[in-house]
Amino acid sequence: MGGGGNVRAFTLVELLVVIAIIGILIALLLPAVQAAREAARRMTCSNNVKQLALACHTYHDAYRGLPSLLGHSFNKGDTADRWSGFVSLLPYFEQMPLYELCTNIPAPYNMSYMTVNPAHTYGTATSRISVFLCPSDGNGMSKSADSLPRRSYYMNAGDFPFMVPDFPNNNNTSAYRGLGRGVFGYATFYNLSAITDGTSNTAVFCERCSSPETGGGGSWNADGVPVGVIHTSTGITRIKEACILYYAPGWVAGPNGWELADRGGCLSTRGTNGEYSNPSPVGAPYPSCFYGYFGWGFIDGYAGWHGFETVLPPNAPCCAYNAQGPPAGSTIAGQGNGGMNIITPTSYHTGGVQLALADGSVTFISETIDVGTLPNAAKSGPSNFGVWGALGSRNGGESASAP
Repeated sequence: MGGGGNVRAFTLVELLVVIAIIGILIALLLPAVQAAREAARRMTCSNNVKQLALACHTYHDAYRGLPSLLGHSFNKGDTADRWSGFVSLLPYFEQMPLYELCTNIPAPYNMSYMTVNPAHTYGTATSRISVFLCPSDGNGMSKSADSLPRRSYYMNAGDFPFMVPDFPNNNNTSAYRGLGRGVFGYATFYNLSAITDGTSNTAVFCERCSSPETGGGGSWNADGVPVGVIHTSTGITRIKEACILYYAPGWVAGPNGWELADRGGCLSTRGTNGEYSNPSPVGAPYPSCFYGYFGWGFIDGYAGWHGFETVLPPNAPCCAYNAQGPPAGSTIAGQGNGGMNIITPTSYHTGGVQLALADGSVTFISETIDVGTLPNAAKSGPSNFGVWGALGSRNGGESASAP
């Protein structure tokens, strides 16, 4: 009575088949999940640069001009002229308390590098601002040992790299004003009417990947420079995160300082696997020839930390020629050392970067955008650097628009 039949279990082969099917489904699903996550990060990034562009319009309504790349609307002496345009914009995306902290720091300001000395910051050095951070910028999103705030966005300095002083409080700043072709000038506050190419055809903000943590450990010297910062950590030579320093080829003497005569030399520093060629062609010992402070802090407005140029296509190399005296006979001769930069936008979005235009719209710029064929930068008239250069100039007279 009751003798039930045998209960059949899965065989080993059947179990392995089920496991294999599940593995295949996961393998098929994982890329889709990753793509969805990146799409969400890219949308957040787009919203961030749009907020920055709209903040410029609100600022313009209040001051009848746009903020300056470097130089605040007030001047406290010392190194206060190095306030960045990001400080000026803080009140216009709900950061008024932080703005008040920044603008009420007592002397000495010690703004020589990424931020002011932490002894005088009242919290500004560790403030994390979400609108400054692209979620795909891993270094920017990470918590650094030195507690410096990170930033993934840069301001349009134009398609004509020009010499700016290293320390403007020690120089005749008026000699440098109005030399650039971008929307944000050095100690210059342009009105929207100065964008004669049209606000829908002119860039305002773009991405630049932050450099990885390279040291510092929260220790600072008297000038506010992180102690122990070296350029030997993993990834510091990646093109998207670093820059070749003291790169002289391609620059020639001009009436307003050093000028870019050949951008091809900088482009030729591209190595393999997304890194610079090693050893570097500049001749400086590796790795001291590389510069890795990108995205560190938002207070100091020196062009190498806040301005991008539309000279080389997105995700191309970045080169700087710093700590150089002006050439003899130029309008800025005798005004102290300065620097010139080709700061190229970069991102970890696949194939390009997010770009905000002066009308508040946002577009994605491909790495393959037209950059022209001419080697030198134009001082006036249409840009020599194709559609990309035209997006960087505010008054070049080009008819090109964002793709």
